Amino acid sequence: MQRHPFIKLVALTVLYFVVILGIFILQFKTDTSISRSIGDMRISLEREDLEDDSLEQVVLKNQLAVSFKGLSFALNDAHSAVVSSSSGEKQANLVLQSYEVLDNSVRFNFTDGTSLVFAENGIAPDTSLSVAAIPSEGFDTVSIPYSVSSSCKIVSKSENSITLESKDSMFVFSAYNLDKGFAVLSKKNLTASFVPYVPEKKFDYTSVAKLSSSSESSYLDVIKAFRESAVTNFTGVFSSAPSELTEREVVAYIAEMGSRGKFLKAVNELSSSFKNSPKRTYLSTPYFGNLTESNKKLVAKSNEFASSVNNSVASNSLSAFTDEDIANYIIVNRKSEKIKSLMQIPSKKTPFEPSVMEAAGILTVYSKVRKIDEKLASSFDSVLDYCLDVIAEHLKLTDDKLVFINEEFSYLQKVRIGQALIDFARVRSKNEYAETGRMIVSQELARINSLEQISEVYPVVVNDNTFYPHSELLGYYDTKPVWAWTCSSDIRYKIGADGVVSITLDFPLENSQYLIITGVPTFHSQIEIQKLRFRTDPKFENYNSSGYAYDEAKKTLFLKSRHKSKTELIRLFCDPVSNFAGPDDTLASMQQQVQEMGLANVSVKRTEEGLTLSVEKIQFEAESAVLRESEFAKLQQIAQILKAYPNDIMVSGHTAKSNIGRPAQPLSEERAEAVAEYLVQQGVRTRDHIFTQGFGDTRPISPNDTEELRAVNRRVEITLMNN
Repeated sequence: MQRHPFIKLVALTVLYFVVILGIFILQFKTDTSISRSIGDMRISLEREDLEDDSLEQVVLKNQLAVSFKGLSFALNDAHSAVVSSSSGEKQANLVLQSYEVLDNSVRFNFTDGTSLVFAENGIAPDTSLSVAAIPSEGFDTVSIPYSVSSSCKIVSKSENSITLESKDSMFVFSAYNLDKGFAVLSKKNLTASFVPYVPEKKFDYTSVAKLSSSSESSYLDVIKAFRESAVTNFTGVFSSAPSELTEREVVAYIAEMGSRGKFLKAVNELSSSFKNSPKRTYLSTPYFGNLTESNKKLVAKSNEFASSVNNSVASNSLSAFTDEDIANYIIVNRKSEKIKSLMQIPSKKTPFEPSVMEAAGILTVYSKVRKIDEKLASSFDSVLDYCLDVIAEHLKLTDDKLVFINEEFSYLQKVRIGQALIDFARVRSKNEYAETGRMIVSQELARINSLEQISEVYPVVVNDNTFYPHSELLGYYDTKPVWAWTCSSDIRYKIGADGVVSITLDFPLENSQYLIITGVPTFHSQIEIQKLRFRTDPKFENYNSSGYAYDEAKKTLFLKSRHKSKTELIRLFCDPVSNFAGPDDTLASMQQQVQEMGLANVSVKRTEEGLTLSVEKIQFEAESAVLRESEFAKLQQIAQILKAYPNDIMVSGHTAKSNIGRPAQPLSEERAEAVAEYLVQQGVRTRDHIFTQGFGDTRPISPNDTEELRAVNRRVEITLMNN
């Protein structure tokens, strides 16, 4: 107890010493910290104090830090900012010299003459940060080290931006380039920004509805001009450098000329110089022949498709859907197990995250397959909206133009995307998708000016020109397809009760076409062309008449059809079979029903809009829309067919061209309405599921030269619409 005062004295002495030492250190300390705040921006510097504390007398260490809402910039000797030339020849580390604070910004000046300006913008709480670089003379790039607070989560990152998420906000930091912890500011963009994240408004397909470039009439004008350019450009190259023409360019020209009734003229212009060209593949075979050799290349192409399908199935990949023309391969081989497996991939794939081209390919395949096999196409039903969303995510409407964002696409890819939307809209009656597709295609066609580009795009946008060589599915023997490589406008394959195969070909009179028909069973060399028996001859292509060759091992018929009539008939005397089915199961079924009912002047066809029953020579009271009683029985039978299908119905009226009587347009509309009302009375549908339209005399299917021919044009078409 007696030693207590002594201990107390020692403790007090130590305390006094510490206080005095602290005062001494503070008095003689030469380094001090500078901290400033500008709104949410925090600035930290290290300086050396001088006698005069004014800004001009401050000597700064090469050390600074700027932070703003989770983003920090820290520069020091060990981790410095760098100024350089874009060529990379010159580079230097920046050394801090001075700084100055303005109302909402701070400017840092460096010894070489470079400056950095950090500025807070906007009004709290929605403030943002900008960083501007002013490189010294001889330099054009500044790289600034940056870091992200651990309290922030990086949501997404790209070469020039990162999106950050904190507890209650999201920001986007962007610069010319963000590389390995440095924000690179270049002469192309000497400013970086850190701004509140604003979700980009998703493109809405309906947003283009009122734009003239999305209308069908505007689109048709663009297509017309494009097709005209195909002829003009070809003529120019043909006259100046015919040897430079590619096969694709030649085919696009001949197809377009064929649609104008000048097929023979176009073929004769080229056949002497092009027929034996090594540039030729199977593509131009329907024009120039050389069938057996061309078939080797056609088989090789089919094998490429098969390999692509096999790879997609094996890897559960969507890549096969990006192949050009894969839809036609799928249609031909749709009864195979591989194709069925391929068609199941989109709906079963988890996660389903297609690229834009995969999404467009899926839409294209769906649209084409649905025309002949709704059940197979329905496997895509669950992913179609997602595919449309994927395309929409890459579109933006700017100044009445559609712009692709985030990814670079070639002109051909853009056209394929646009056409995919157009095709999908046709089978689903969704005009907003067609409007967007028309805008995309129109914009790209306006930029195309070379024959090479025209020839690549032509089969995509003029896909209804049957003069362009194409595959045509003719039917199936069990699951094995019969299909033709042809340029015929209509080719049909039917089997009679006696096993005789009848092939009918439509083509312009006095013109020749060459066909490869695969899957044809053995006919024992018994063939009849236009009621004349023919023998095979290895030189048959050289004769000015029809002829054939047959590869029994490959079940392939090579046929030259020299048309002495518009529709040429070929008969093959095959062994009787019982396992043949037509190419379109639904179409074949309806055609059989029409035949069994004995419905005269009624035909069934597949159109873009759906399955159409064309009722020709339908009788109304003169110049009126009153149905004659003679038509009631026929319409009652048609009603029984229609009741088996759930689709909405479109009734279209057509009149013959005549200079007497009532105006054609309103009369055609009234007649369509009369047929629709009769179908309602028969219980086919309620009135809100039957639609009508009239075309007057604008869509004749035969000449109007005689009353008999005019009667054919006087018709009503009843379409089970694609839903």
